[in-house]
Amino acid sequence: MESKIFPLYRRLSHGRNYYRIDAPDHLTELMIVGNSWMEILLEARQYPERMFIRDLIELVMPGMEEITEEQFQTFREYCQSSKTFRTM
Repeated sequence: MESKIFPLYRRLSHGRNYYRIDAPDHLTELMIVGNSWMEILLEARQYPERMFIRDLIELVMPGMEEITEEQFQTFREYCQSSKTFRTM
């Protein structure tokens, strides 16, 4: 894997999962679950979690798109304005 400058921003093409990757072992995910929004902070300690983040970085997952910081922040602000927003 070539050297990357963090943070990196990704989303799944269906628009229900957004990611901010801060390091090869740390990310923030915003996701829609039913009618709720969740923010999940992941510090990858196990191999599958590290491989998941690596796949996000390298854009190898089907439907994964690179996005801008502005797109991520706009989505985050929208989520945070929802009454059903939770941080985990």
